[in-house]
Amino acid sequence: MSLPSQKHQKILQTVKVRLKEYFLKSEGEELLHIEVTGTLEKAFSVIIFLSAKTSKKNYPFVLKKIMDHSLNKNITGKQNQASVEYEILEFLYSSFKKVENCSVPRPILILPEIQSFVMEFVEGTLLAQELRYARYWTNNKRFQKVQEYFFLAGRWLQYFHKITGIEKAGKEFFEDILFRCNDRLRLIEESNSPYCPKNLGKAVIGQLERYLLTINNEEVLIAGRHGDFGMWNILVGEEGIVVHDFMGYCKEPLAVDIFKMLAALEEDSLSLSFSKRRLGVLKGNFLEGLGDMPFIPKAILDICEIHQRVCNLCGRILSSPKGYHHQIEKYFAVKMNINWLMNEHNRPSLWTEKISIKSNG
Repeated sequence: MSLPSQKHQKILQTVKVRLKEYFLKSEGEELLHIEVTGTLEKAFSVIIFLSAKTSKKNYPFVLKKIMDHSLNKNITGKQNQASVEYEILEFLYSSFKKVENCSVPRPILILPEIQSFVMEFVEGTLLAQELRYARYWTNNKRFQKVQEYFFLAGRWLQYFHKITGIEKAGKEFFEDILFRCNDRLRLIEESNSPYCPKNLGKAVIGQLERYLLTINNEEVLIAGRHGDFGMWNILVGEEGIVVHDFMGYCKEPLAVDIFKMLAALEEDSLSLSFSKRRLGVLKGNFLEGLGDMPFIPKAILDICEIHQRVCNLCGRILSSPKGYHHQIEKYFAVKMNINWLMNEHNRPSLWTEKISIKSNG
C-alpha cells in the first residue's frame, strides 16, 4: 500500500467534513484527527485506508472511490455505483446479523458527488491467500479450516439469495449477460490472439441464441448478483467470513455468482502446485454450504457457464503474466476454455444436476 497522491487530497477533505458530521450526529463524539494509513489502486476503484481519532477512541475505516473503466462502462454508465454499493451493504448488514459466521462490512456514509463511500475496516485474510493450503504437501489442519471457509462461502451465497429475494422474471434479465459476452468476445477478436479460432465469437453467440429460444419466461429465477463473487473478495477469520466489493450489484439469473466461484477453482486446478483432489473437496464444501437450489433449466445453466468462461477467457487473453510457470498456466486456461466453448455437444458442466440441482418433481 502507498500513501495518497495529490489527486486524492480533495477527496479526503470532503470525507473529513462528512465524518465530522457523522460522529457528532451518530456517535456523539468529536472528530479530532483523520489519518491516511495507505491506499490501494485497483482497476475499477481506489481504496483509501483511514484512521479516525475522536474524543473517545480510534476508528479504522475504508474509503472506496469508484473509477471509470472501459470494461465497466455498461455498469457505471447506468447508475452511481458508490450509491448502489452503499445501499446494498446497508440492507445486507442488518440482515446478515442473523446469519452465524457470515457478514458484510458495515457501511458508514455515502458521498455520491465523488462516487465514494466509507465503511468500517474489517480485520481478516483473503480466502484467496488461504487457498495455498490446497497445494501439495501443506498443513492438513490448515486445509480443514479452509474447508470450513468454503462451506461458509456457499452458505453466505445461499442467504444472500434469500435476503435479496428469489423471484420469477423474464428473459430481459439476460440482457446484461449477453452484453458482457458480446463485449468480451469483441475484445478477444481484436486481440488477434493466435490461440483463438476465428469463428469463436460466431459459435458462442449462436449457442446463446439457441439456448435463449428454449427458455420460458416463467422458468427464469433471479436474485441479487454480487458481481465478482470469488475468493479475492472474501475475508476470513475467527468469526467466519465477510464478503465485500459489491460494485455492479444487480438482480440477475440465480446461477451467475455460483459459476464465478466454480470457474475460479477449476482454473486453479491447472497450476502444477495445487492438489486437484483438495480443490475438488473445496468445491464440494462450497456446494454443500449452498444447499439445495430451486430447479434451474439446463439452458439457463449453460448460458451462465458460457458467460463465465467467456469472461475468464478474455481476462486470460488480455493478461501479460510474468514468469514461465504463469505463462504456462495462461496457455492451459485459454486452451481449456476454448475447447469447452467450441465443443457444445461434448462438454461437462462445472455444476452438475446430480450434485446441485433439486428437482421440481
